[in-house]
Amino acid sequence: MVTPALADKKGVVRIDIPFSPAEAALSRTGVTVSKTTLTVPEKARLKYVEADRRLNKQDAEGARKALEEAVKIAPQYTAAWNFLGVLACQGGDLDRAEEHFRRGLGGRARGLRAETEPGRRDDVLAGFCRKLWR
Repeated sequence: MVTPALADKKGVVRIDIPFSPAEAALSRTGVTVSKTTLTVPEKARLKYVEADRRLNKQDAEGARKALEEAVKIAPQYTAAWNFLGVLACQGGDLDRAEEHFRRGLGGRARGLRAETEPGRRDDVLAGFCRKLWR
């Protein structure tokens, strides 16, 4: 809780917010932190860092499990959902990738619509997945 007792002489309250380098690397803005990100508990953030560490050691399954734990703790954790989507893409599981990306978008998923012929969803999603690691 923020109270006047936390303010300095000028009435300013300062706060340090931990921001993982792994999340910063995935962020398009690099330094902007959303309100939703600020609601992610430290335990979920640590699971994300663990997933990044495991993936760097070529342990995709361990990374996936750590991320699943992160989103179980914090279902609003967009970066973890997106990371899960990328892992699913890499594994060739397009249905799971789409599910994770949509969960990461939350209520904004309306914008994720393949503007293509019916039946071409897999081609569009596979193309998107290929672009992730170019």
